[in-house]
Amino acid sequence: MTNTKESFSIGDTARITGVSQKQLRNWEARGYIPAPMRVVCGQRAYRYFTRKQVELIKSMKQLMEEAMRWPTPAVWPSNPEERGMYETAIYPNKRLAFEHRKSKKGGPGDDSKK
Repeated sequence: MTNTKESFSIGDTARITGVSQKQLRNWEARGYIPAPMRVVCGQRAYRYFTRKQVELIKSMKQLMEEAMRWPTPAVWPSNPEERGMYETAIYPNKRLAFEHRKSKKGGPGDDSKK
């Protein structure tokens, strides 16, 4: 960033990062980004983002754009075992749940078969 300003309005932040003002407000409301400093002028409160917050927002946008390019299957397999194997390849933390589901032969709640 070549700008030497220390704080940026929501409009400036949107232009610099490529994230819409509406999305910035949404991320703030959900707690995805730290709340910006607010300056009260009359009955309105204006958001001002720090340079560090602007850099964070730019990084988040880049990561989200990269994630959107990840391949996804056109059709999920109908066989639950194949679907589970595919899910564990994409979402490694689901592997334990899949292995647990595969090991329970009697179905959920059946403790008689171990």
